[in-house]
Amino acid sequence: MSEKKSPASELPPSPELQYLAPYLSQMPPVIARRRVEYFTGGVATSKQLATADSRGKGPKVRQKIGECVAYPTPFLLEYLERQGVKNIVVPQI
Repeated sequence: MSEKKSPASELPPSPELQYLAPYLSQMPPVIARRRVEYFTGGVATSKQLATADSRGKGPKVRQKIGECVAYPTPFLLEYLERQGVKNIVVPQI
C-alpha cells in the first residue's frame, strides 16, 4: 500500500510578503472568507474574494472546510499585496 501525503505537504511554500508581513503574527493562521472583512478592517469583503476566486484571480490557496471557504493567512495577505499597497506617512507640521 502506498502512503498518503498529508494535505499540508501539498500546499506551496508561504509567499514572501513585502508590506504586510508585520500583520502575519497578529492574525489567525486561517481566515474564513465570510470573516475576511473583519480581519482586514474592511479592506476586502467576502463578495470581492468570491468574485476574484471565480475569475481565478483570488488568493493562490484556498481551502474548503465543510461548506466554508478559508484562506491560509499568508496567501490572503499576498493577495492583498497584489491589489496594491501604498504606505502613506503623513509628515508632521
